[in-house]
Amino acid sequence: YKGSVGILMKGTATTTRLDSVYIYKNVIEEFQQYGIRVEYANAPIIDSNIIVSRLIGTGSRPGIHVYYIYDSYKITRNSIFISGTTYPIGIFFDQCTSTITTWGLAANNFITLIDGTTNAYGMRIYPAQYLKVAFNSLNVNGTSLTVVNSKKDSFSVAIIPYTFEHTNFHTFEIGTKVNLEFDVVGK
Repeated sequence: YKGSVGILMKGTATTTRLDSVYIYKNVIEEFQQYGIRVEYANAPIIDSNIIVSRLIGTGSRPGIHVYYIYDSYKITRNSIFISGTTYPIGIFFDQCTSTITTWGLAANNFITLIDGTTNAYGMRIYPAQYLKVAFNSLNVNGTSLTVVNSKKDSFSVAIIPYTFEHTNFHTFEIGTKVNLEFDVVGK
């Protein structure tokens, strides 16, 4: 596929949402706006897709953008590679809502972002309620780290003392911008 949006599935409002959305094993290349975008849907599943864009341009270019999705949604095992844009986003969770009994899940996604000149997000979560982010391998500033705790709008990683002392991690402060990439060979 080559075009503006790879796959767009859209309900019309919060009261007329899509049901039974399952986007599985697609290959989407060289999109200009979104690889996959799902709007106003109940419990969509986006699984095992390959999403690649190397087009030169400005602005944001999410590989997957989910907007006003609800309940037990799952975004798993996708491989995303985005370069050539000023504002790359691997997966953008935008206004997503679940409950204590219908958690959303983002797991085993492999994201590589290259050439972001303003903001680059492996995953941008703004806002999302009851979302589990698990088993996503991150490559931050060329160092492989393991996510040990994820929250609504942040995450924590484990770093061994030797790596901390012998890289620039010891100079980081809250708010320091870093390049986030997901390991495409990992788990």
